[in-house]
Amino acid sequence: MNSLIEISTFVRVVEATGFTAAARQLGLSPPVVSTRVQALESRLGTRLLNRTTRSLSLTEAGKTYYDRCVRILAELDDAESAVRSAHTTPAGLIKLNTCPLVEDQVTSLICEFIRVASGFSFQVTSSHRMVDLVGEGHDLAIRAGTLSDSTLLTRRLGCARLVLCAAPSYLATSSPPTHVDQLRSHKCLAVSGSGATVEWLFTKDAAEYKVRPSHVFLANNAAALRLAALSGLGIALLPESSVADQLNSARLVRVLSDHEPAMPDIHAVFQPRSQTAARVRTFVDFVAARLKRDRYAIETTLSAQSGYATV
Repeated sequence: MNSLIEISTFVRVVEATGFTAAARQLGLSPPVVSTRVQALESRLGTRLLNRTTRSLSLTEAGKTYYDRCVRILAELDDAESAVRSAHTTPAGLIKLNTCPLVEDQVTSLICEFIRVASGFSFQVTSSHRMVDLVGEGHDLAIRAGTLSDSTLLTRRLGCARLVLCAAPSYLATSSPPTHVDQLRSHKCLAVSGSGATVEWLFTKDAAEYKVRPSHVFLANNAAALRLAALSGLGIALLPESSVADQLNSARLVRVLSDHEPAMPDIHAVFQPRSQTAARVRTFVDFVAARLKRDRYAIETTLSAQSGYATV
């Protein structure tokens, strides 16, 4: 038992990047946390951490040991969750962070989930940056795009299908583009955040195209861009799920329908061990199933050519 306590303390120190922060999270004093890690190193006969007054880093042996400890603790949590779930139904609060690109879609899925799963509640935030789940108190993040390397667990849920679209009123006064390069001469509406340069990616006949649109309106959420597009302000690149109703009613129409926008992957990111692991897993399974269902429905509609108006 002491070995397991030492291992879990060592992992918490690594993830908190310090003894003081780990002690605060564990509700212990820094000397107690330091003593546990020292006892672990003594038992193993090797140093796991390089310590200085200002920084903490893993030794080579520490890196190898940490990776294995994370897997062991995750498996232990899974085993305990499986036993508990045999007698109880997961429920409770999930603190979730998402990104503006899929904020509408995630919100819609949360609403659907709450309707079918009793006892759950959500606290949701949205940001362009990947939050510190442990330090900022989040149970789960759902992100679109490339993820940075992390000790957190990830699960690919699907992809964010994007659509280039505009209001008929805009296209009536501006000749619709026939190639992505022509977007530079159009008024474009783009999701943007953290000061990053806006770049749109497309494929056509296996060829890839990149364009930096001449934007007249930038926003950090899809809802604002949808309203701007509906007002006839310009051409927007938006998640298809956020404009499906407007496309079906022809209040918005597809632009450059023969060019396929790049579809960023959607991932769930969560801690290897958490008191909320069972409820997070329940929700993540639900989201994965719904995204698979929605993707099939979209592909079926498009293959039947009974979908949206295009130009």
